Amino acid sequence: MNTPFITLVAWAALACLPLRAAVEPAWDILDKDMAVWNADDGAEINRAWKTTKSYITAEQADGYVHLSKTGGANGFITPTAYPSTPKDTYTLDIRLRVNAPTLPDSDEGFEANQITAAVAGKKMKIYLRHGGGDGSDGYLCYTPAPQHDADEQVPLDLSDWHVFRFVYFPDSYTYDLYVDDFDHPIATGIKTHYDGSKNYVMLGADKGHYANMDVAYVRMGTGNFSRRPAITALQPGSDSHVAGNPRTITFNATTDLLPDGTSLQAALYDEADGACTEPVTATVNGNAATASLTLPATLGKGRYTLRLYAPGDQVDGAEVLPVEVPYFIVEPSPLELGLLPEVTPVGFIIDIEDYQIPSPTDEYIFPVVIDTKKHVDAEGNFANGSKPLDRYYWYHTPHNDPGGMYLYTAPTLDGPWTERGVRASLEWAKEAGLNTPHISSCHIVWNDVYNQYFMYFHGGNDQTNYATSDDLWDWTFGGKLVQYDDFCFSAREASYAKVFEHEVPGYGNKYIMLLMINENNSRTIYWAHSTDGIDWKCVRKPLVTPKTACKKIPGTDTKPNYANNVSAPYFMEAGGRYFVLFHSSAGNISVVEVGERLDMEVHWGTYLDHRDVVITEDEAGNPAAVSRVASPFFIQDDLGTWYLFFEAGHRLGSNTAYAKGQTPPTTGIAQQADNAPFTASRQEGGLWQVHNPLGTACPYALYSRPAPCCNEADYSPATIS
Repeated sequence: MNTPFITLVAWAALACLPLRAAVEPAWDILDKDMAVWNADDGAEINRAWKTTKSYITAEQADGYVHLSKTGGANGFITPTAYPSTPKDTYTLDIRLRVNAPTLPDSDEGFEANQITAAVAGKKMKIYLRHGGGDGSDGYLCYTPAPQHDADEQVPLDLSDWHVFRFVYFPDSYTYDLYVDDFDHPIATGIKTHYDGSKNYVMLGADKGHYANMDVAYVRMGTGNFSRRPAITALQPGSDSHVAGNPRTITFNATTDLLPDGTSLQAALYDEADGACTEPVTATVNGNAATASLTLPATLGKGRYTLRLYAPGDQVDGAEVLPVEVPYFIVEPSPLELGLLPEVTPVGFIIDIEDYQIPSPTDEYIFPVVIDTKKHVDAEGNFANGSKPLDRYYWYHTPHNDPGGMYLYTAPTLDGPWTERGVRASLEWAKEAGLNTPHISSCHIVWNDVYNQYFMYFHGGNDQTNYATSDDLWDWTFGGKLVQYDDFCFSAREASYAKVFEHEVPGYGNKYIMLLMINENNSRTIYWAHSTDGIDWKCVRKPLVTPKTACKKIPGTDTKPNYANNVSAPYFMEAGGRYFVLFHSSAGNISVVEVGERLDMEVHWGTYLDHRDVVITEDEAGNPAAVSRVASPFFIQDDLGTWYLFFEAGHRLGSNTAYAKGQTPPTTGIAQQADNAPFTASRQEGGLWQVHNPLGTACPYALYSRPAPCCNEADYSPATIS
């Protein structure tokens, strides 16, 4: 899992840095010495603390309070009085140490000493694990779990006393985290959790977690007590351009406590950290600086870093850390090159008034189409011995309560589609133990690990679940897979998930999951990876965001418009490049390039504009475009023809439509009958011999490519048996 912050400073490098705070602390919110933890000290800021429940034990010790929790529900200590915290910047300091756990970790209960504080419902939270032994293998982390990968850990000998400092920033709902050294954070820009409008400070552990720690004091004050000379932000005018072209980018920076006239420098660096340009100077004036950097046409495609720094990393004897942002030099647009399927809207699969089994909420959305031919045996049977009802299965799922998964089947991707009814209902989900008002947004894939079909769906909006099937008809509920705060602390939704086979270099995975996270009322696309499709590792960094401050379409000064929300991602490889197609609140389907490692975000603009989907009529009976297109799903037929299935219409009243590409010229045999095996070999003279081992009548279409002098569109099929 990626660390959930912008900058992680190597812990070893912090040990030799001096302690210094640029602002004298004024602890006007809390200033509680735990030498007498449960008694008032005479003021609102140092009132007695209490236990929230009996599941935690608090014992007075000499100069500190000892906390212990070995099971049960939530258990914390918290102040009996907590002054109001209006929107402002705050600093919270807590001095504590962690003792060795008294119980072994298990999936049901494990060590997770927790520090949590909420300011107007924005919750800061970390976990501390002693790690056993003498504590030298302990670490700080951001999620509770029996174990964490190395990239989730901040190594720390927790058997020693440490001061943990949180600095909360209300404008971004983020916080910086310091440990002992108050000049240099170990992490910056950590996103807060969402918790309504609550205000609190709590120390202990959640349900099923263990705690064993000593607390010496808790202090909280208004302001940033670690404020120091710094470059606080770097914003380039664009973050990418097309290879083979020069590009001049203008960037803006904000600073804090840097004197007017301070000279900063900026340059572009490659992945080996080699400078690719001569540095340019940006002069600070009024805590801001701006400059332009010209990138030569000779730079090759790849990932680069734009870095802004103070020469020698010093200003008037004070250390100033550099700030950097990624920059990409890419190949030409996949839309201009024709890498992505080029399709033309055809119409609705079924007109809304023609459904025999209507949706209870008039929604026919989130389409997914499965080709049964790919996963049947030699006799054309599913794993349970049953035969497919038709070659193609199309599922759609209404979103509003109660939702449910509706099935249709057809012999071809052009239909005709036969309605089969609801195959997974809300009642089915509740009988399986899923307490939710609706289930929706199903996506179905074949899982090679378990040799079953897997259905991924949400219910409710805050989590993604799965079910399994042998025949695409009967579904067995599997359980919850991921939830909102697995990806983003400030999130409230984790839905519209789709799963694809894609091995990300360095992860050792087989599958990736792309899904929508509602992050502070802005829908963003995140991702996770898995070896088996059930156990997922969530990446705490957005893959596609609707914030496009520097996301200009490469080679242009045009910014895409997403109206604050992106959703329903579809992953596709094309021409050795990797893309995500998605819809936004602007009403169109757009495309972003993410790279094989899913470590880039280059926006290419609109793939399908709703204004080009003229498949309906206005009130006068004239051809009219739909108001919105969404939820793209792609599939090819035997001849290589691309089909795009998508939602068309307003958000909660859409119908499934489809678009279709041209059938490419083909050489060889295209099988026309379902599941009829054949072998084909080319004979002398250019003729093909077809052998059907079953001896049954089975038509095939034979295509031959014309000579190079001819138009490739001028070919004709011949049918043989």
